[in-house]
Amino acid sequence: MAGLAASVLALPSFAAALTLDEALRLAENNAPSLTAQDAKIQAASNAAIPAGELPDPKLLVGVQNYPIGGPDRWSIDQDFMTMQIVGVRQEMPNSDKRKARIEVADAAIDRASAERRVERLKVR
Repeated sequence: MAGLAASVLALPSFAAALTLDEALRLAENNAPSLTAQDAKIQAASNAAIPAGELPDPKLLVGVQNYPIGGPDRWSIDQDFMTMQIVGVRQEMPNSDKRKARIEVADAAIDRASAERRVERLKVR
């Protein structure tokens, strides 16, 4: 019993002193708010990648002037006015608009980085 009591009382003497630098490092490594800020920076970076790209092309398929009455009704190839459409459409937005999207995405990354620096200072 005396040995157990002596070992329990001796435990605090084995503990190392925690320095300020190590406490700050531990606080930064374990702060969930900094992890959230890192995720925010990653999300802004991922959103910036497609910011300047052109929109996806679109496939067009359709029928115009399809007859639903008369002698040629429900027939695609009997009426001379019926048109079948197959095509591809690519939108080309203004280059200034694409440039502005890129700048907005870069600004979002810069803002997220600045918010992380502020949060790091708060944690410290």
